[in-house]
Amino acid sequence: MDSYPNPRAILLMQTLIKDLNTQLLKILSNFQVMLLDYQEFEILKRDISSVFQLLFEKIQEFRTNINNNRSRLDVTQTEQWKSSCKIP
Repeated sequence: MDSYPNPRAILLMQTLIKDLNTQLLKILSNFQVMLLDYQEFEILKRDISSVFQLLFEKIQEFRTNINNNRSRLDVTQTEQWKSSCKIP
């Protein structure tokens, strides 16, 4: 994550989320959800919920990493600015 620029990392995450959505829709289109019995529906719902829970956790982790990276860069840039402004 350190060597990957934040704006590109954000675009990558957005692309992955869109792709996950597309893939889930493809999978669900193979099911006639309204015709599933309740037990099958609950299993399908549980599985999809677990995918979204994992996605939510990874997004939170990603956001934390982006914020940490941004903070680290801000400190580095501030230190560079201070050292360049020193009066001899």
